[in-house]
Amino acid sequence: AIRELDVSKWKDQYVEFLYASQNGKKIYFQRIKRTWDEKELCVYDMDTDSVRVLIHEVDKPFFDYVLAQVFFLNDGKEIVYRSERTGFGHFYLYDGETGQLKRVLTSGEYVTGHIQEIDSKTRDLYFYAYGVVPDRDPYYKVLCKTNIDKGGFQILTPENATHKIELSPVGKYII
Repeated sequence: AIRELDVSKWKDQYVEFLYASQNGKKIYFQRIKRTWDEKELCVYDMDTDSVRVLIHEVDKPFFDYVLAQVFFLNDGKEIVYRSERTGFGHFYLYDGETGQLKRVLTSGEYVTGHIQEIDSKTRDLYFYAYGVVPDRDPYYKVLCKTNIDKGGFQILTPENATHKIELSPVGKYII
């Protein structure tokens, strides 16, 4: 059966599919205001035929759509979400059922870049950061790591250069 969802909120908005639960009963999507200064992460529930807003974000004057990221863990039970609410781009962990903030994953006067990998077993989050190493060019990207549950921020590539990283399959080596 085909269902048409009413996802409209703003005039001239963008809607982006993000994730579908394994059983197909929940569809996560993002709607973005055309001015790129407001967005919502929403979930459509097949059983109730309803759309709920999980995360509502306002970024003035606008957010960085290139570095905007959303990752779903445990089949949507948790969401890693990048926000610029502090003036710096950082990662936050949300409850995927309620939309409640569970914890701040990164913070400080630096900007997080793209997530390289999330290790589902150790729950380590590997990501690039800019401006995190003192006295280094803030445009150099370096690899960092934090644990989703325990924290423990760590800079893995502090050398005075920009980095493009590949992790070994078991996460033990960095190339």
